[in-house]
Amino acid sequence: MWPMLPPGEGNPFLHATVGDVLATQAARVGDREAIVATDRRISYAELYRDAQRLARGLLACGVRKGDKVALWMPSRPEWFAVQYGCALIGAVVVALNTRYKAHELRYILGQSDATTLVCADHAGPVDYLETLAEVLPDLAGSVPGELEVAELPALRRVIVHADDPYPGCLAWRDVAEIGDAPEGADALAAARAAVTPDDPLTILYTSGTTSFPKGAIISHRNCVPHGWWCGAVMRVTEADRVLHALPLSGTWGGLCIPLATFTHGATLVLMETFEPAVALRLMDPAPDGRRADLGVERGGRDGGADARASRSGATRPLAPAHRRLRGHRRQRAGSLRGGGGASRGAPGLPALRHDRGERDGARTRPRRAA
Repeated sequence: MWPMLPPGEGNPFLHATVGDVLATQAARVGDREAIVATDRRISYAELYRDAQRLARGLLACGVRKGDKVALWMPSRPEWFAVQYGCALIGAVVVALNTRYKAHELRYILGQSDATTLVCADHAGPVDYLETLAEVLPDLAGSVPGELEVAELPALRRVIVHADDPYPGCLAWRDVAEIGDAPEGADALAAARAAVTPDDPLTILYTSGTTSFPKGAIISHRNCVPHGWWCGAVMRVTEADRVLHALPLSGTWGGLCIPLATFTHGATLVLMETFEPAVALRLMDPAPDGRRADLGVERGGRDGGADARASRSGATRPLAPAHRRLRGHRRQRAGSLRGGGGASRGAPGLPALRHDRGERDGARTRPRRAA
């Protein structure tokens, strides 16, 4: 394993919370696109506004610092509104795999002491409410926000992001509208002032292949500085667009990739599932007219056009996409490697493999020891 960058070397977010990152970028590059999804484009200022609005709504619903908020949603911009909204008030996001079955959902909601579940109603073939009904059979007859479940004593509310209302659940739009109340501003300011970099940000669970899933508690300090360093090593800039089609429930998908993007003011191109043609439409052309390459690649020394792409294994052939990109200058690929099985232990585990002897600013990157 090659050495990591020394602590504090030029990192502006060394002692920042996730909320600080978003507030800083909203003030610095507020008009730039933070997220591009298949159906919308969201600027840094808009993402910060949405996170604050949801944070105020969660506070009004009774969510407090240290509360566990289970997040069960596919790769949509709303996922980040919840993550950042919780970060602003010190609530802890429990990121749930979108493919969980009822027994897995029941176990983690109980083991994490989640007070709140935020979910979608559908995503492709997945019916979240159908699975949830197996865990909470009396949900439809409950008072929204006042759940009483003997098996899950901490759970008080289910918030559903959907067009239709669901009995026993709070609607996302209603929670967001509550956040528009004038008195919410003071409550949010007080809650945010109490959040520190050493507070927990999220809990990520292992897959449970050898035993029950185990939750790894990750603080703001665990992941924010590392996210900036990842982006610095890959030379991410405000002009870059990072293609992201990984699940958001893991270290890479929910922390490392987004933070490497957001800490450098770049754009996250977010996809629920990887489709080459759709990816090219979202990435190319970039707002400044530059074209984008596909892959986990890094621009050459002349700083030419590139897109930092992180994608899960695609089931469809990439040949059509590659043909569209024919003629582009060949990029030299960087490498990010993570330890399998231990990846949820801390976002700082993946090693950054540097180019040997290549200069980055004023310092020379280390060579592998003989």
